[in-house]
Order: sequence, then C-alpha cells, then structure tokens
Amino acid sequence: MITLKIVLLLFISLLVSCEDNFKKNKVKSVKNIKNLLPTSNRNQAVISLKFHHLFLDRIRVFLDNQLTEKSKLKIVCYGNSITHGFQVMGDNSDLMSYPMTLERYLKNHYQNTDIQVINEGQNGRRSDQALQSIQQVIRHKPDLVFLEFGINDVYSGFTPAYFLNKMQQIIQRFQSENIFIVVLSPTPILTPEQEELKELTKTLHQFCEENQISFINVYEPILHRADTENIELIHIFPDEVHFYGNKYAWLADVIFKAIYKE
Repeated sequence: MITLKIVLLLFISLLVSCEDNFKKNKVKSVKNIKNLLPTSNRNQAVISLKFHHLFLDRIRVFLDNQLTEKSKLKIVCYGNSITHGFQVMGDNSDLMSYPMTLERYLKNHYQNTDIQVINEGQNGRRSDQALQSIQQVIRHKPDLVFLEFGINDVYSGFTPAYFLNKMQQIIQRFQSENIFIVVLSPTPILTPEQEELKELTKTLHQFCEENQISFINVYEPILHRADTENIELIHIFPDEVHFYGNKYAWLADVIFKAIYKE
C-alpha cells in the first residue's frame, strides 16, 4: 500500500512538471519557432504585400518645384516607433532613424542644405492617437508629410475600416492646410498578426488609389533586399517588429529610390 502511494505521488509530480514546462514553452513558442527553422523557410514564412507604389511622379515634381521656387523645404515624418527609430539593441535615440537619413539623401541630391526633415515618430502611436495629436505636426508648417501607421493599430485589434477612418481624417486635415501627403505602408513584422496587417494595408492602398494620394510600399522592398543580401529577417527585426540599429536606413533607401527611380 505504501509503495502504491509513493508511485502515485511520483506520477502526479511528473504530470505537474510536464504541465509547467508546457506553459513555459507555449509562451516562448512564437518567437522561438523561427530559430528552429532553416533560413530560407524562416524568410519565406513572412507574408508578401505586393501593392504597387502610387503617384510617385507627383512627389518628385512637388519636391523639384518647391526647391526651385523657394530653395527650402520642410518635411515632417509622422508615425510610430518605426519612424522614431526605436532601437531594440542599445538606447532609444533616433540617430539611425529614417527621417535623419532621408534628410541627408535629399540634401545631397539637390545640393541644398536648406532642407529640414523633422522626426515626429512616437513609440506605440496608433492612428487614433495621431489624429488627436495632429496639431503638433501642423505647428511645424511643413510642405510635405510622410505618414507611417498601422502596426500598433493591428496589435490593438483595430479593424481595417476603423483604421482607414482615422487615416482618412488625418489626410483630410493635412490637405486642408495645403500640405502634400505621402502615405507609407507598414513595415514587415514577424509575428502572427501578419495577415491582419495585410488586410489593413490593402484597405489603405485602395483608398490612396481611389483618391490619388501618393503611396510608397516600403514593406516589399525590405523583404526583397533581405532576400537579395541573404540576411535572416530576425537579424533585421530582432524583436520581430523593430529594425536593428543601422537597418532603419533601409527605409530611407526605399523611399528615395522609389521617388527618384534609382
């Protein structure tokens, strides 16, 4: 009888231990599964968003005309942590942000130092919050605004219709101030919310196409570059969302090359 009790206790203890290990592994499964895959499968697992750019010539003509007419230009990049340049590794400064890199590219292209690109990115910002804070961008009196939102909206469970409603209001508010708008697609994420991000981007792209608003798909060229340079995506997005340090410059590369067709 004593032996049977001991065996029974050992069996129960083993079950509890297995359940604890299962719970721990389940929490880590989303992130760790990519590290168990070969590089090719890991990159292929990311959904493609092959939405074409829209009305790029208008951006280039606008920039050329602005710099010809008054020889100066003010741009605001309005977005979330991707615009801000949140660094997973190291501090959270914006030294490697895409707005800073884009400013350098434009100054070199036009041989003009009177070009200012202002970083109005904020970690965690959603489209509804961007609408509420829009006056802080208008205060800068920009000639052009790049809009980059969507990832936090997906993580907050916003529907494409709700997201589009907020983006539409943001765009209309800027247009009422005669500010030129360029919409950027969200950047890649490696988390399970990829499908939701695709639907959100599809809705945004369709709206821009119907209303003749300039749109740059930064998502797909980043995936293409990672594939071309044979870089695992987890090394570009170490936390599965944010770029690793100097990889934020890739965003500026995509934008600049799209506008000037390089």
